[in-house]
Amino acid sequence: MEDIFFFLHILGVALSFAFIVYGEKDAFKWFRGTILVLDIKKVTKAHRLVWLGLGITIVSGLLTFWDKRFYLLESPAFLAKMSFVAILTINGFFIGHLMNIACQKPFSSLTFRQKLPLFISGATSAISWTAALALAFFF
Repeated sequence: MEDIFFFLHILGVALSFAFIVYGEKDAFKWFRGTILVLDIKKVTKAHRLVWLGLGITIVSGLLTFWDKRFYLLESPAFLAKMSFVAILTINGFFIGHLMNIACQKPFSSLTFRQKLPLFISGATSAISWTAALALAFFF
């Protein structure tokens, strides 16, 4: 059974990344100015699909965790990884709010104050995904 949960865990991460790339492709065009505003339906779809992948990852991770919980709760690497997963989850709610900006206004029309949360959220996401993956594979 553990092999199935592990497979689902990896599948959830892979799905999340695929849907992030799907969404970020247009977001990068918006950032560069080649698209003035993003399609709200496509952005919402990508956001929900990333949540689906993250949800599969979290649920399968909890199922895998249970048998190893006493060992894992003593592991600094595991606790750090879970901290990054928590940050990703919280940031997902911010992204849900911030994505509407890209569907309403061109990036070039935003003030620095309006752009700053977008940059912070993007950096938070990139750092957290990278750190969680590095901790999962190397520790």
